[in-house]
Amino acid sequence: MSVVSCVEVPAPVGALLDRYREYLIVERGLRPTTVATYLWNARLFVLAACGDDVARIESLTAGDVARFVVAVSEGRRASSVNTIVVGVRALLRYFYAVGLIATPLAQATPWLARGRVSTLPRTTVPGAPAQILAGLDRATVAGARDFAIVTLMSRLGLRLGEVIDMKLDDVDWRRGELLVRSKGGWRDPLPLPVDGGEAVAAYLVLRGAEDRWRQLFLRIDPPGPMQRSTVLAAIRRGCVRVGLPDLCSHRLRHTLAVDLLRRGAALPEIGQLLRHRETGDHGDLRQGRHDRAGDGRSAVARERIMSPFETALGDYLAVRRAVGYRLDDDGRLLARFVAHLDARGIDTLTVAVAVEWAAATPNGGNGAKRLAAIRGFARYLQALDPAHEVPPAGVLPSRVRRAIPHLYSEAEITVLMTAARNVDRSPWNVTVETIIGLLWATGMRIGEVLRLDTADVDPETGVLTVWLAKFGKSRLVPLAPSTITALDLYRRQLPADLPTPAMFVGPDRRRVRYGRFNVTFSELLDSTGITTAAGHRPRAHDLRHSFAVRTLLGWYRDGLDVQAMLPRLSTYLGHVEPASTYWYLSAAPELMALAAQRLEHRTDHDGADR
Repeated sequence: MSVVSCVEVPAPVGALLDRYREYLIVERGLRPTTVATYLWNARLFVLAACGDDVARIESLTAGDVARFVVAVSEGRRASSVNTIVVGVRALLRYFYAVGLIATPLAQATPWLARGRVSTLPRTTVPGAPAQILAGLDRATVAGARDFAIVTLMSRLGLRLGEVIDMKLDDVDWRRGELLVRSKGGWRDPLPLPVDGGEAVAAYLVLRGAEDRWRQLFLRIDPPGPMQRSTVLAAIRRGCVRVGLPDLCSHRLRHTLAVDLLRRGAALPEIGQLLRHRETGDHGDLRQGRHDRAGDGRSAVARERIMSPFETALGDYLAVRRAVGYRLDDDGRLLARFVAHLDARGIDTLTVAVAVEWAAATPNGGNGAKRLAAIRGFARYLQALDPAHEVPPAGVLPSRVRRAIPHLYSEAEITVLMTAARNVDRSPWNVTVETIIGLLWATGMRIGEVLRLDTADVDPETGVLTVWLAKFGKSRLVPLAPSTITALDLYRRQLPADLPTPAMFVGPDRRRVRYGRFNVTFSELLDSTGITTAAGHRPRAHDLRHSFAVRTLLGWYRDGLDVQAMLPRLSTYLGHVEPASTYWYLSAAPELMALAAQRLEHRTDHDGADR
């Protein structure tokens, strides 16, 4: 399926899109800019799938949807593909709701691979909003207006559209509140900062009486309501005057969020200020840039007639890979499963068939993993034909057993780093010592540390940037001054003519590989006699567990609300959500004792209240 240009729209398609526009505005209550995006994506899909014959909509299949997604994913970033897929999913829901299609094809459209949408917030240098404000001429009407806009955006994290939509009546001077018209039709009263109120008042005095428009901020020449370009130009002028790089309006919002995060604010608190409706909405504080969308690899064979299951599997894998999922293992498993179904002449997937095949694992494999792969494919099949059944989760027990982590003590880390320092090879000895110290101090993944470049550490701000880590996420990692000093000392001990930008280099003067470090780490453990309670050799990854438990212990000792603080630890460790962090909080005797004391104190307090 080719993706066509939307320069001219045939009359039947135009009429269909007009009805869809009315639905988006009246029924969904979407903003004009969002409606325009949805309509653009709808035009792309309808013209590609049906051309000028809207009657073809009735015969749309999941294969048509899959081929469209694969086609648009070529050469686009995953975030762009996700925008198009979200628009197509909304259009298919509309088609099903009004009876244009008989099958809920929206269920066959994929979600983007988890953690792959948002990019690492592009923040400015520390104090950039203050520098921009200092460069604005508050003696003029335009300068006073720009000063008020930048003040409110940097203090309240306002979106561009929220600034444009503000009315004079939205400022409640008596109560010190500002009514903000947020996404989704929400109206949120926010406390008006003192400096923000003063800036708005100064602008209104210079602006004078203007009865034709009720917008809070107006364009100067010609007079009228503000446009997006006007706000962007105002921010750009402030950047130019103080010599800062041009930045978009949303960068001020990101800068506020990251600044609050650095100062210790919890993610729920930041999300409340930024008016996020779900906790997942502020995942951009830890997400990172990603590569292009999946390569659209298809499992569709070309040399023979394919069975319906093979065709469906080819579409399923192609569309999922197009939005960022790899599915290497799942693809191999499902290909064998489909071959099993075809060999037995089965044309409808049932729970019994799926469980029987998944349970018959060769060599004692993990049946739960096989069944989980089938469940995703079964959901896709059920969207095409409700007769297909989706196996419930938890039918087969998982045989995956995570190793019990070893919680390193400070004494053991000191012994390890001393032993590393005595390795008879330079600069390999100081490299291993510094890597162990950084793992202990930050709880980073080993792969994240080994992939660091020198440019990823900013000694001025004390922040380390982790790019494209697990699930393609990136994040900012604040470092203690002692850690920054140790990294700087390490770099000073390396030769100046290294042929690599890598932060950590091995004996071959190139980036350290995981296998090489792991061998040396194992040798250090053996030479120092450090073992687990069961007498086994600990892992380097256990340093990450140790960091998490050590952090939690410190919070308990300081009397902090550990439950409220946990999202901070999740963010620091690069987890998608706090639930992923609980595994690292393995039961240490001291940790359990402190938790029990806290619970006992709370129970006694509640009993006294009663």
